[in-house]
Amino acid sequence: MEAKFNPVQVVEKQLVAMATSRFDIATRSVKKTAKIHQELFINQAKDLIPQFVKLNEAGQYVLVRPFGEHGLSLLSGLSNRQVSDMGVAGFEPAVIVQYGHDEYQVWLKHDRKLDAKQSERVTHHLAKLLEADTDAAHWNSFGLLAGFLVHHDAKGQPQSPFQVQLVAAGGEVYSEAGRFIDRLLAADANA
Repeated sequence: MEAKFNPVQVVEKQLVAMATSRFDIATRSVKKTAKIHQELFINQAKDLIPQFVKLNEAGQYVLVRPFGEHGLSLLSGLSNRQVSDMGVAGFEPAVIVQYGHDEYQVWLKHDRKLDAKQSERVTHHLAKLLEADTDAAHWNSFGLLAGFLVHHDAKGQPQSPFQVQLVAAGGEVYSEAGRFIDRLLAADANA
């Protein structure tokens, strides 16, 4: 008898590496309708996993973001080469998630909490600098939660289900964080 799919450990590992106290987790259909569970602690998120598994098996995405203001930026639409180049340049991801053939999302952990305006600016600049999808680069964007299936490609076309893989979850602050954010915020203050 085949074991029932259970992503509890991989979900917990991703959430721990993101290192915020609370999360929003959403389930979304390909038509973009979403149900958002707000302000979840890790244990509350784990308790909802059976519900998320059922919705995911029915074709819905399972997504996550930090609740409220935070110190993370999500970058999407990256290749393996781009992710490797980020690390070499001092932008080591705290979390790397693979959601398709050579398709990655990363969470970069800053050295400080940013307000919404600062976070939007930092995330947009990181996306431009690191050649990520700038249309998806917002301070409150949802990223894919590892362990669940993606049933559609980036254009919304049906595909063979791909299980979202947690490639890395070290949770470290990227080494260029202080310099990058200080320069960007100083430029804003002088503008």
